[in-house]
Amino acid sequence: MSVRSRRSLAPPKFADGLAFIMSDASQIQLDSGEVLRFAVGGWENCETFTEVNVPTKRETVARVETADGIGAAIHLIEHEWPMGASFDLTHEMWEDDCSSLGELGSVLKRGWSDPAEEVLGEGSLLEIKEVWSNPGKLAPGRLREAVDLLSERAAPNRGLIVLKAFPTGFEGWEVANPELEPQFRSRHAALMRLYLAFGMQPFPGQSGSDGWMWRIADRAADFLAAPGDLTEEYA
Repeated sequence: MSVRSRRSLAPPKFADGLAFIMSDASQIQLDSGEVLRFAVGGWENCETFTEVNVPTKRETVARVETADGIGAAIHLIEHEWPMGASFDLTHEMWEDDCSSLGELGSVLKRGWSDPAEEVLGEGSLLEIKEVWSNPGKLAPGRLREAVDLLSERAAPNRGLIVLKAFPTGFEGWEVANPELEPQFRSRHAALMRLYLAFGMQPFPGQSGSDGWMWRIADRAADFLAAPGDLTEEYA
């Protein structure tokens, strides 16, 4: 559940997927001339969920094509919430059967007393799962333009937008290579600054310290409240 600012020349595997040779792949022309090519998947339950009244998700993959190659790649996951579903029960299911969503559920519970009603009842939850960019081919301002346009086109019903800023290559560093902490902290802070420029804000408390960030979509600005810090209540 990380957003990684990749600076290697080779784009991640999801950018080279079959979606980009499918005849039904969509595209958007950016103001600067680049092409944003993307494909939106179908709705599905999370991993082993078989119940009817459970959250569903769909994934979008995209890349920004410049005159001399791929400038960026983006991976989004949109989560829809069924009417009447219990957040506490679903969070338990996330933790047991869909571990990739367990942390996100905890972040929501620390931010709102009733996430199902206060957040998920006001639109879909859009998770910016992964972002890669080649700074030599695409400036940060163009990257934000691409992410915003893709979010608007792929998830028009979005309410809350979230991401976890986490630098590539540091998974499990605390156990395997604790001496990497200064490098991790520096890269992590740089990512947080990058996404602040995207209009994202750190969650209050521990969630923000862990790299979780949020933004309310313009369409939901009048009825979706900012997160608080309910860490003690949640604990």
